[in-house]
Amino acid sequence: MVAFPQWTDQMTNAKLIEVVWKIGVRVDHNVSEDGLVEGKEIKRCLDLVMESTGDKANELRMKAKKWKDLAMDAAKEGGSSENNLRAFLDDVEQKFTRAHMYG
Repeated sequence: MVAFPQWTDQMTNAKLIEVVWKIGVRVDHNVSEDGLVEGKEIKRCLDLVMESTGDKANELRMKAKKWKDLAMDAAKEGGSSENNLRAFLDDVEQKFTRAHMYG
């Protein structure tokens, strides 16, 4: 993944992608005189993530697979996502019932 943040929370998301989750690279915002990121910088990022061999590309793929597997486990029946959603819905239902019971 190539992160090309422009404003607001995109800067934080780009840092998470590159530094924390290690599943992509961030475009360096050293801009040209006219305020644009040069094409060679975008090419550098694309080359890093798209190369079929190389340490960086292999690391990115390995980390992406790890996060994919974690997400799949969380989303399956009995996974943490399902359990958390059920707990949330139970809580909402309980509060709704109490509100209508005591009116």
